[in-house]
This record gives sequence, structure tokens and C-alpha cells, in this order.
Amino acid sequence: MLQELDGAFIHTFKLEEGRMSRDLPCHSKSRKHRKKKISLANGDEVDMDLARIDPESPLLWLRIDPDLAIIHDIHVDQPDFMWHLMLAHDRDCLGQLEAVNALKDFASPETRHVLSNIILNDRIFYHVRMEACFTLCHVVNELSTLSNNPTAASATVTSCLLPMFWQLFSSPAARGLIRQNNFSNLQLYFLQRAMVKALSTLRVQQVCPHDILIFISDLLRHNDNSRNPYSDSYYLADLVKAMKDTLTPAIIVRGVMSASTLPFEARTVIEEVSHLLNLETETISYKGNVTVVCLAAIRRLQRLGFLPIDPSLFYQYALSNFYCDIRVAAIEAVVDYIRGERDQSALDWLFSNIIEREDASDASYVRLRFEAVQLLLRMPPFQRGESGSRLDTPQLVERLWTLMNYGCTGDPRLRCAVAELYYTLYGNRRPTCLPLPEGVLLVRVKEGRSVLNISENNSKASEIDYTDELNKYKSECFGRGVPLSKMHPEYEELEDNYSECEMLHANTMKLERDSIQRPTVSEFNPQFDLKRSRTGNFSELNDSSNTFKRRTERLSDDEDD
Repeated sequence: MLQELDGAFIHTFKLEEGRMSRDLPCHSKSRKHRKKKISLANGDEVDMDLARIDPESPLLWLRIDPDLAIIHDIHVDQPDFMWHLMLAHDRDCLGQLEAVNALKDFASPETRHVLSNIILNDRIFYHVRMEACFTLCHVVNELSTLSNNPTAASATVTSCLLPMFWQLFSSPAARGLIRQNNFSNLQLYFLQRAMVKALSTLRVQQVCPHDILIFISDLLRHNDNSRNPYSDSYYLADLVKAMKDTLTPAIIVRGVMSASTLPFEARTVIEEVSHLLNLETETISYKGNVTVVCLAAIRRLQRLGFLPIDPSLFYQYALSNFYCDIRVAAIEAVVDYIRGERDQSALDWLFSNIIEREDASDASYVRLRFEAVQLLLRMPPFQRGESGSRLDTPQLVERLWTLMNYGCTGDPRLRCAVAELYYTLYGNRRPTCLPLPEGVLLVRVKEGRSVLNISENNSKASEIDYTDELNKYKSECFGRGVPLSKMHPEYEELEDNYSECEMLHANTMKLERDSIQRPTVSEFNPQFDLKRSRTGNFSELNDSSNTFKRRTERLSDDEDD
């Protein structure tokens, strides 16, 4: 759809594979002969400021598939003034959302002015106003990086959204004093929550301004919901989440600091979170959502070094006697702790008390087990192929296999999640933490090498003469009349894989370094004449006769042993 000076015109063309281009004709006359008002797609006529548009161009903005008739992912590249006009005058909220998201790439004073007008316009759809708050903060952050004066940049950043907040939600008695909660107007309720969360994203040199943290903490301390018929639990949760987001990695400290040396930002967050957690013990919020965000804030403080790293608090909230959402939040904190600290005991606790627990009478454990596995999928304890991880153990592999086989009886959703977790950690290959079974030969075709695991009783140090060792085994077998493969189980697989072996001369039986030769059969003695090395790498054998056939089994990297 092309919005022109004379109205909106629909153009239809067929999509084809590959790169294609289309020329779309314009129907509007020159600007000298146009009407005073411009017709929109819905039939409304509005006045527009066309000062920034080329006088010879009748095109105002472009939209592709405005009715969402097909499934697509389209990126429209047009100048910023077209997005400004589209956001200010288009009557379709989807088009306005598209313009708001596109303006993140056009940081300029004009973009800031247009977004501010959208936020204050009560005739705009509330979701568009909410998204405009986040886009405005993003644009202001980009503009602040162009300033060399930190004080001026901080004043510019804090003045983008705070004046509008006081204009909309200030007390009638005095400006700068928050009014009592009144959530009867749902548009203003959602806009108030969005403005608080957007303010926490403001940054000056990668640090949240000091005034923003003071403003959010004042909102928490002076929150008054006594005359509001609606609950303020979600609003309080957004305030705590906003305070948590003001802590930036730029102020990370080394080690845990004492209470007297904590920065003002961290001390303020700790005080407010502790106060709300104490209130939650007396009167729980709806679904415990305030406790949920408080646990997330405590974990973030631990991760940044402002609190001692200790998962015991999360263990308490993950057990029974708490609402299910609180327990899921505690489990999420434990999973984040496992990934960050690589703590094997915490991973064992998670499997023993949550994932593998089947005898619990609490019905919520069905959800908790599944949520715990999903959290491990989102935050895996180690990456696939990572070497040297303390969490990559044979016990973990055994636990996952047990759950996939019979530990998830009656819960196919959990079984599929565990299988996906196993694939995320190990893929289709054999876990490297597992030792090779005794006597199993693994040939890595792609790498051109092989691995043979032999027992400790039959493997000696590299300086031992392996030829003398094998001769002793053969003479012992001949004296007892027992085949070598029966007396030593590590040769059973070789005996099964080679039904017939060709005759080799004595000069071809020389033991080579990092090689293992195939067993041979003598015409007069059915016993094996075998020489092997400790590493078990193959070397090619010269065929001296074609009367016997040879069968070889190879295992690739993508197959199990």
C-alpha cells in the first residue's frame, strides 16, 4: 500500500523466488494542485506537515501487506520522516507499532519529539504508547553517547520521560508527589507500569543515572493503595524489577563487599527487597509475584558480587508450603547458580529433590519437574563438547538415561524434555565423560585413528616388551588347551568379527608403534597368533592371499560404540 498525497493506493503483485524488483506508479498530482487535506486509508482527512518531504515526491509512506494476509518477515527501508508521518497519522495500530519499532534505528531530536507526542496522546492505542516509551529511552541513550559532557548527558536522559510521568500521575496537591493508586483507567495503568520499566533502561556511559534509582525507590516507599479497589501486586513487582535492572555490569565489584562499603545503588535495592520479602511473609501477594521478582533481584545481587553467593535461600523457597510460581522462580535461581558457579552439589540437589522425585504427594511436582528440565534447557550447565567441565560426569549421563527409560513413567511431556536436554548436552555422540568398555575398539574414521580400551591387568607401561607378554599368554593357553580368546575376554570381539583370517608370514608380523595387527590362523593350530599395542591404532596389512575373505566393522563418530 502506498500512501500518497491524493490518498492510499493498493498495489498487488505476485511473489516469486529469488531477487525481484517492481516499479509502482504514483497517482498523485504535484503538490501545487493537491487538496488541503490528505485522505487516509480509512477515509479520514487530516492535515500533515510536509516540510521535510521532497516537493517533487508525492509519496508519504509505504506499507507491505497491511492486512497480514500472508506469513512473512519483511524489512522496509524508508527515510525517517516517512516513519514519523506513518506513526503520527496512520490509523492502523499495527502500522503504528511497525513505525515505533523501526524508529529505534533513527536516533534524532525529531524522532524524540514524535515519540513524546505519541506517549501523551490519549487517543492512541495504549500498547503503541507503551512501546513508544521503550523506543524513546533507546533513542535517548543513543543520543547521550554523542555528548562529551556526562552531566549534560545525564540531565538530557532523565528529562525524556520523567516530566511526562509527573504530568500524567502527579498528585493534584503538589507536582512531584505521587498520587494514590487509581487503576480504574486500564490504559493509564498499563502506561504507568511501562514507563517505570522503561526508565530503568536509561543509561549514561553504561550506568543508570542516580536520579532514576532515587525516583523508583520513592515510588516504592510512597506507594499508597488504600483507596484503590484493585490489587497493586503487579505494579509493585514492576517497581522491584525496575530497581533490579538499574544495577549494571559497569559497577560490578570483585569479591563480596561489607555492608558499610556497599555502593548506594546496591544498598538501596537490598533494603527495599528485604522489606518487601518481610511483608510477603505476613500478607502474600497475588500468586506471590512480588516474592518471585525479589528472588530474581537477590540472585542478580549475588551474581554482581553485592551479596554472598549461597543457594540455601533458594532451596527453602523451592520446597513445599509455597505457591508454585514462587518455587519455579527459586528453581530458576538455582539453575542460574549452577551455570554460573559450576556447583556439582547444587546440580545433585536439583535432580534428587525436584526432577527425580516421584513419591511426593504434592500435585505441583508434576509441573516443577517439567519446569526444572525446561530451565536446564534454557540455561544448560555446560555446552556441548566443552572439555574439563566439573558438571559433565558419568553420574549425570546415568541419571538422564534412567529418566528417559523408566523414570518418567506416565509423563510423556517430561520424557521428551529430558531427551531434548540429553541431546542439548551431548548430541548424537557418545558422552566423552564415559570410559570405553573393556575390550571395545572404537575406530574414528573421520579423524583417522582408533581407541582401544584394555584391562589394567593386561596393559603395562610403554617400556614393557609387549611381545614377551603375549608369548607368555600363548604358552599358558597352549598348556591348558584353552583358546586365547576364551581365557582373555578382551579378544572375544576380535574373534567374532574375524571368522576367517589369512596366513601371514613371519616378517609381516612385526609389531609397529601405535598399531594393532589382525589375528592369524595357522594350518596346523587353530589358536590365534596375536600381537597388540597399548594405544590400539590400526596399520594396514599386506594381503598375501585372496583365498580367505576378511570382514571389518567400522564405527563412525556419529554412531554409538
